[in-house]
Amino acid sequence: RVADRLERPFLDFDVELARREGKPVSAIFAEDGEPHFRALERALTREVAETGGMIVAPGSGWIVDPANVEAVRPPARLV
Repeated sequence: RVADRLERPFLDFDVELARREGKPVSAIFAEDGEPHFRALERALTREVAETGGMIVAPGSGWIVDPANVEAVRPPARLV
């Protein structure tokens, strides 16, 4: 809804990473492990930071990696 109101693109990280990997997030964790998933998440964060202007939903574990926060701030606003 926020993205619609601001007329900006929206990206759900879990949906995008599952699409790219060709399997659900639960399978990525089970088959490849959390470190692999977090590496994918960091790479996607860097992509989004370069693109800018998006509203993103990165998932609950994203915030605990300081590299993710550093990649988007400034100018990103974290809510």
